[in-house]
Amino acid sequence: MNKKTLVFFIIFFIIIGISAYLNYSGIKWSLPNDSHYYSYHPDEGINIGGAIRIFGGAKEPGFYNYSSLYFYLVAYALSFSSSFGILNLGETLTADNLRTIYMCGRMTSVIFSVLTVALVMLTGYRLKRKKIGLAAGLFCALCPIFIMHSKFIAVDITCGFFVALTIFLSTYLIKTENINPFAKSERKTFLLPLILSFVAVGLAMGTKYNGLIVFLVPLCVLIFSLIKKQLSIKDFILLFIMGGAFTLITFLITTPGLFLNTGQFIKDFTYELNHMKIGHGDEFVNTGLGLIYTFKENMYWGMGLIFSIISVIALIYGFFTKNTLIKSVGIFIIIYYISASMGQVRFARYIIPLLPAFSLISAFMLVDIYQKNNKIYKTFAVIGILIILGQNGWSAFRTDMSMTVLDNRDTVYNTLISDYKKITIGLPTVPWFYSPPFIKETSVMRSQRYDFAKECKEFNLLCQEEEKDEWNSEFLIENMPEYVLISSIEEFHKKRVGNKNYEEYMKVINENYQPEQVWKGFNIGPTEPTNKYYLPSDMTYIQPDFTLYKLKKD
Repeated sequence: MNKKTLVFFIIFFIIIGISAYLNYSGIKWSLPNDSHYYSYHPDEGINIGGAIRIFGGAKEPGFYNYSSLYFYLVAYALSFSSSFGILNLGETLTADNLRTIYMCGRMTSVIFSVLTVALVMLTGYRLKRKKIGLAAGLFCALCPIFIMHSKFIAVDITCGFFVALTIFLSTYLIKTENINPFAKSERKTFLLPLILSFVAVGLAMGTKYNGLIVFLVPLCVLIFSLIKKQLSIKDFILLFIMGGAFTLITFLITTPGLFLNTGQFIKDFTYELNHMKIGHGDEFVNTGLGLIYTFKENMYWGMGLIFSIISVIALIYGFFTKNTLIKSVGIFIIIYYISASMGQVRFARYIIPLLPAFSLISAFMLVDIYQKNNKIYKTFAVIGILIILGQNGWSAFRTDMSMTVLDNRDTVYNTLISDYKKITIGLPTVPWFYSPPFIKETSVMRSQRYDFAKECKEFNLLCQEEEKDEWNSEFLIENMPEYVLISSIEEFHKKRVGNKNYEEYMKVINENYQPEQVWKGFNIGPTEPTNKYYLPSDMTYIQPDFTLYKLKKD
């Protein structure tokens, strides 16, 4: 090992250490306890249910809004914990058991997030450009959305890993000479990596359906080889068919519910398609063109402004280079970006599978410019890298801090228990993940949550059961509770879109109530809809704001 390679791997492991720290730190955010049996992330309870079902002996998760691989991986983590006596499930789930289950699911995400950073760096190493790999690894490791969601039980981080794995394996398909893929000499150096790259595509699709789009990376590498006449049309067609077959087979193996539970698979898959068409309540109403929104909000806050701008410039820059992989990755980015932007549901986490690709092309451009014999170019590259690392380093610190301190929901609840015992509290909606832990069971249907709210012993909670009765000003006037508690999560989009029920409700509040206490959460960006740029909704699960209003005295 020469000196440069040694230096690369020393820095490589330092970056891995940074990534591991940032992704693991804060992993205990809002874990189940005696106050609440589920975390404050609305999807974790649903996702963990599929893994528990498999762990309990079922052959499939029974839930198909997403593909199934991630649920199997979490179930394996549960089995591993159980075999070492860490997890001991009885007939009923306890808070302690749920904490362990959540930790198994979250550790799965942490492991794949760190491995993603490693693969991004190794891809640069494979391109014979060590500096590209190191810069790309840092860019990816410091992304706020990457750090935040690496601690959640969700499919996005793991899908991003398999995207990175596909890109990495595709580097082995780039040749400088003619390719005879079925020759004995090419089996290990070309054919095997090609098969593995399409298996990785199948794994990406087996984690999240639109992970299939990364199929474009190895496919485009083959197309460029065909254009350069390094590959015959006959071999290209055979490799294309082979790639499609391995992708499909891998997907079917990782999501066997297509056969084992066809009815539920069709029901959930079509639900998710309709969900993307219809939207998600008020959350994305009046947010404009999806292609712009994804950049203006999701990339802006999820990646940082400078990294987002440089990624767009690098995307264009890549098509003017001779590097086949960078062009192929660019094509994947465009198609995936469009697919993530065209629906009426536009969560920030949808860009996570793009982070390895954005990191790679941005690092490629900046390092490539730096190595040109021009002081202006070198200055631009150095400033670009330093600003990305500085801005995202600060955001990474704030993101990590927001998940290591006590969540604002717990702070509010502790204050209410201490200073406002047995009071009557009006709530505009039924308690859920955005509320203090008035109820222990939040990962259940609305009607059940309503029943639990009525049974609350610590406070007299007044709310309406039906969704159509949320923010009901008439109900508020009729009851006039002594206090009303509102969280920023439930209020935000109602205020942003000018919801009439919300406005009438707040009119009653402003006329009859006064702010008693305000709890500001430790967040990484603005949560007020009056801001030109506001934090995407799935980045506000952490540390929401609360306002407690008190009825004015006559």
